[in-house]
Amino acid sequence: MRLYAGLMTEVQIRISAIQGAKSKPELLSPHLTEEFCFLQLRMICELIALACLTAHGEVQGAKSGKLNKEYSADRILNRLQNLHSDFYPKPSKLNSLGPHNYHVDDIEGPFLTKADLARLYRHCGSKLHRGSLKKLLSSESLTPVDFTKIENWTDEIIALLDLHRIHLIDGKTVIMCQMKRADDGKAHVSIAEAVE
Repeated sequence: MRLYAGLMTEVQIRISAIQGAKSKPELLSPHLTEEFCFLQLRMICELIALACLTAHGEVQGAKSGKLNKEYSADRILNRLQNLHSDFYPKPSKLNSLGPHNYHVDDIEGPFLTKADLARLYRHCGSKLHRGSLKKLLSSESLTPVDFTKIENWTDEIIALLDLHRIHLIDGKTVIMCQMKRADDGKAHVSIAEAVE
C-alpha cells in the first residue's frame, strides 16, 4: 500500500508540474512547454500502469520476469488484461448514508479509460521525438501549440484517480485510494472488503 500511495503522490507532483508550466508561459517557449507537459503525461501513464501492477502483485503471473521488468505502459496494461480483466482503477465517489457509513459509487465520465491511456501513451511518444525529415519539412511541424488537449487529458487523469478503487482478482477485496486528501494533501490507500 505504501508503494501504491507513493506512485499516486508522484502522479500528483507531475500533475502540479503540468499546471505550473502552463500557468507561467514566460519560463519556456510554448513548444518547449508542450514537450514538458507531454513528458509528464507519458510518465503519468507509466505510473498508472505500474500502480495497477503493484495492486495486482499477488495475481499469478503479475510478478513474472517479463512483466516485472516491463516499463511500457501499454504492454503492462495488455498483459494485466490477460491476467485479470477488471484490473484498471474505477473512479469513485462516496455517498454518505449516515455517520461513518458510506456507499461507494462509480462516477460517469469523462475520465481516462484504459483505451484512452494506451492512446495517450502512444501520442506522447510521438510528441517527444523530432521525427523524420519528412515530418520536419511538413506543415505539421509549424502548427501553433494548443494546450486544450493537454488540459483535457490532465482533467481526465484527475477524474480517474482523485478517488478510485481497484477490485482484486478474488472478487471481494478492494483497494481504495484518495490521491490527494484535503486535510494533508497526501495520497491515502486502504484495503476494504466488499459487502453485498
